[in-house]
Amino acid sequence: AAEKGADGNGDDAAAAAAAAAPTIQIRQSQLINTADTNLVSSGPGDVMKCLKEQVELAKTWLEGDALRVATLNCVNCVIIFCDKQLDTIAEVLEVSSEDLTICCVCINSMSYLSELLMEECDTLCSGMGGEVRMFLANQVEVQSRLCMDAAVSVVEMLVPVAVDETLGATYDTLFDQKWVSNDDFAIRTIVATLNDFVSELHRSLLPYFYQKCVLAIVERAVVLYIELLMNTGPTIHETADKEAFAVALKRVG
Repeated sequence: AAEKGADGNGDDAAAAAAAAAPTIQIRQSQLINTADTNLVSSGPGDVMKCLKEQVELAKTWLEGDALRVATLNCVNCVIIFCDKQLDTIAEVLEVSSEDLTICCVCINSMSYLSELLMEECDTLCSGMGGEVRMFLANQVEVQSRLCMDAAVSVVEMLVPVAVDETLGATYDTLFDQKWVSNDDFAIRTIVATLNDFVSELHRSLLPYFYQKCVLAIVERAVVLYIELLMNTGPTIHETADKEAFAVALKRVG
């Protein structure tokens, strides 16, 4: 690192600020278990270790605006990590929706990194002047929220996989003459498929995200059911016994 100038804001300091920005190779980390037995990767720990080292290096050599720029670059490594997790989830879902373990690991890991950032905020900001300290603390909080927002956004990615893709063919068999005639095979298939899907989430996903996923999945399943009923139901209703149709609706509900 370059020696800091008298005011900490010269060309050497700016060069050192750029050098202090972490270069992180995000890898497929070995899976580990949290205290809640939900899977996370070692990625959050790796990122925090690198972040703390880079911030300490910046504090050693820089001050003033140069330190502000350097710490901002350091904290931005969190964005790199979250982007990698989202890319991994998208790749997994594109290939297969049957194994959700990796998706759960990525969600849990982003949530875990969010917690680590807030836990280590005071350590990261220690020894800094007032304005720079407040700036870094604010950036850490912002990145922590970004991690959690990214994790929550994955719920929106899993819902169509769980309902539209997995159950699409089964939904197509609803509201036909068999259904009116007390054949519950399609409904039982839908319920069993959803149970399998959410059971896999329950084994690997942190409770907060599991609950959000389940609520969103159930809501989507009900919406699709009602849409199909409104579009197809009247046609079947015209050709079926009205009493049998009413009983079938009540039975499914």
